[in-house]
Amino acid sequence: MQEFNPYAPPATPTSAFAPLKPDGNVGIWRQGKTLVMDRNALLPDVCIKSNQPTDGYRLKRKLSWHHPALSLLIIVSIPIYAIVAIIVSKRAVIHIGLSDAWRRRRLGRILLAWVGVLLAIAGIFAGAAIAETGRAEVGAPLLIGSVVMFFTALLYGMIGARLIRPKQIDDRFVYFNGAHPEFLNRFPEWAGPHQVLQAETLK
Repeated sequence: MQEFNPYAPPATPTSAFAPLKPDGNVGIWRQGKTLVMDRNALLPDVCIKSNQPTDGYRLKRKLSWHHPALSLLIIVSIPIYAIVAIIVSKRAVIHIGLSDAWRRRRLGRILLAWVGVLLAIAGIFAGAAIAETGRAEVGAPLLIGSVVMFFTALLYGMIGARLIRPKQIDDRFVYFNGAHPEFLNRFPEWAGPHQVLQAETLK
């Protein structure tokens, strides 16, 4: 029986990263700038953003996608769009490798976004307080600028932290952009879902 080591790091389950087939087909392909992968595929221990080693680190990403035409509902009603999007969106969870450099870069973006948000909130309160004293020529521009800064910082944080962008998600495959070109070149060209499923049937 294996001796228990209290100082050993907790074991990470590997079932979620198991190859699809024992013949070496890991279920990952490239289609131009898009990476296509089976939901159960294992991405290699390589940084998806720089193609450098990751020492086993993986970042969990929860992806959500709906057809772009659904966004037209925003014209009708934003609440209706939000409800329909929640209902019909396809979702997937994948784990991407990140190098130390990209982990620090992502953290820096998140921290910068938070600093911007906090400064914007302070500016909003300061602008409102100054405007109430009768100095609207100073308070109003500060208030408006702080509101713009608030939403800009939020948008920057959301874009800077997500790293990859889902292009399409279905019941079997996940398509996303944002991978390094050399990382994409590790995988064969995407032949299409019908050809892949047909090839699996013939095995």
